[in-house]
Amino acid sequence: MAKANRVRSTPRRTASKKPAAVPTTAPAMPPHSSDCRLVAAAEGVFASEAAIDQIYREHHAAGADGDADERADCQALFDLQGQHTDTLITVPAASNAGFRAKASVVRAGFMVGRRNHDRIALSLANDLVGGGASAVLPSADAQTAPDPVYAVIESHKAASIAYDKAVNHPAVGDSRHPQRAEAERISVRTQNELRAQAKRLFGFQPSTSAGVASLLRYISSLPVWQMPGHFSEPREIKGMKDLCKSLAAALEAADGKAVQS
Repeated sequence: MAKANRVRSTPRRTASKKPAAVPTTAPAMPPHSSDCRLVAAAEGVFASEAAIDQIYREHHAAGADGDADERADCQALFDLQGQHTDTLITVPAASNAGFRAKASVVRAGFMVGRRNHDRIALSLANDLVGGGASAVLPSADAQTAPDPVYAVIESHKAASIAYDKAVNHPAVGDSRHPQRAEAERISVRTQNELRAQAKRLFGFQPSTSAGVASLLRYISSLPVWQMPGHFSEPREIKGMKDLCKSLAAALEAADGKAVQS
């Protein structure tokens, strides 16, 4: 029994089933002009991606000759999106709105694997190392209650152990084993619990910079079967793990102390 089912990502030149997701809530307008530019650039990246997807769908639906990439309107959108990503790479974030603008693009699935993805992530990491982490989250010393992310991590670990044990039971997949039905029922139940915990883990927002770094470190250590089901391509997974490691290092450097593991 496979440890997880995975869905392959859609190639760049294939028409998407739906347009690129545009954030439903934009960050509050920041007081810093640089962050205003970053917020506008992030919105521009999503808007241009949605427009490019629309061109692909219309091009393929019409059965037109040639690649949609070669169309003048598509090329213009590529250039515009490139200008927006250049802004995200070169303009430093000065407040929470700027950090969130860069992070929203780094997290976008359509950006993974593209050349500028790592450059935006590095820019975000440099901003955090430069002292920006304190503008996003308080340090662990600033809070009396422990960051709840550690409990979330432990719950994911427990669910992973339970599923690993269940799926490797000798009765699973053995049609002659008298305990096969019960063993496979437990395997399915523990797999569903692990999926729920993985979804919770990847969507959780820690309350301290140390908690964020610990979460990123933990995610970077996970094998594919412990992740949510939308991760499939080895290159995408490696890029995501490398990003987690670099951002964790940035937060640790900004926090100036060891992070709870």
